[in-house]
Amino acid sequence: MTTKVVNNWLYTQIQGRENRNVPKADKKRPDNAMKKLPTMVLNIFALVLCSAIATAVQAEIAQPWVKTSYAKSRLIPGSAATDAGDKTIRAGVQIQLDDGWKTYWRNPGDSGLPASFDFAASKNLKEAKVLWPAPHRFTDPYGTSIGYEKEVVFPVLVKPERGDAPVDLDLKLDYAVCKDICVPAEAHLKLKLEPGAGNSRIFDPIISQFMDKVPVVASPQNAEQPSIREAKAELGGAAPLIVVDAHFPEGIEGADLFVEGPGTIYIPPPQRKDVGKNGSVRFTIDLGEATDGSALKGKTLNMTLVSDHGQSQASWTVD
Repeated sequence: MTTKVVNNWLYTQIQGRENRNVPKADKKRPDNAMKKLPTMVLNIFALVLCSAIATAVQAEIAQPWVKTSYAKSRLIPGSAATDAGDKTIRAGVQIQLDDGWKTYWRNPGDSGLPASFDFAASKNLKEAKVLWPAPHRFTDPYGTSIGYEKEVVFPVLVKPERGDAPVDLDLKLDYAVCKDICVPAEAHLKLKLEPGAGNSRIFDPIISQFMDKVPVVASPQNAEQPSIREAKAELGGAAPLIVVDAHFPEGIEGADLFVEGPGTIYIPPPQRKDVGKNGSVRFTIDLGEATDGSALKGKTLNMTLVSDHGQSQASWTVD
């Protein structure tokens, strides 16, 4: 039900009551303030009613929340990803966290456990690609962690085996939530996705909101996004170091860098050292004793740049 339809219905009801109760002599010159009052009331009622309807429809379409300690999760459906060029359907793994609690990115930092997504029990599923929105850095007396607070939606690009049949998503979700302590969480989530345009679009806005936070590959076509200007490794000596010069063309507010090593190689969280002109920021990674610098030679590191204005990712091979 649209706001316009609700307005028309409510206006008819209110006007009918006014016409029955107001004397004829008063109808000729209605007071301007009184003329505006029904419209204001209509708009308020329309917004409240539409919000209630949207909430009810969401609750009916999405899977019910699965609650765990300090968090809850569910699968939400999206519409066909027309920009993918195939029969891909968008969905999302939505997690909401209690105040003060957080969950983790794929590289959790000094501690924590990243979420894992097991879709093996799904039916008519060729591939479920989970995307990771740009995370935030959290620092406490125990170190630095990387993740999300309050709410996160992991967009999922779903490719069916058969494009003319529904996909029955069956997800075993494992994740951790932390505050002063860390608590493991798990959920068994299910959702049926209809083929083509058969799914509701009611969750498209929140899925798109977090899709927009997924880092893009740095390239000349994404010149407005952060990029790596230069990276160099100083692996000799007693204090092995990696220095990364980055450029944030839209501004340095919230500028940060997260680096992932191959396999089980641990890369300490980068530290922001120098801020130059025109969006230039230097980060340093003190490898110290935690990482064998010589073991990084020839290895490729994945670098994710984030800020309040955008996010990107790039690969760099240590030489």
